[in-house]
Amino acid sequence: MMELVVVRDGYREIFVEKSCIKEIVLNPRIYEVPGAPQDVRGILFYEGLPVVIRRIGDGAPVCGIIMDGCLQSHWEIAGEPAGEEAIHAEELVRVMPAL
Repeated sequence: MMELVVVRDGYREIFVEKSCIKEIVLNPRIYEVPGAPQDVRGILFYEGLPVVIRRIGDGAPVCGIIMDGCLQSHWEIAGEPAGEEAIHAEELVRVMPAL
């Protein structure tokens, strides 16, 4: 069983591996990036460095989840926290590493 945090962004619910979360930022200040690909919502600054925020749905971000632990660099998803669950990995469909 995997320990997961559930994040809702508009119509989508994403299950994030707890072990890959570095920090949860409430009410993140997101800067749009002109010309960025569709899957990039923008950037925020974390510990003085820009962190790319990936778009997972179309909702308004309430929190930012700084991802680390599974990847070599920081990145983030934004959404609304919706709880925690323990689920078997075979019940999930991977969208990107740690999600």
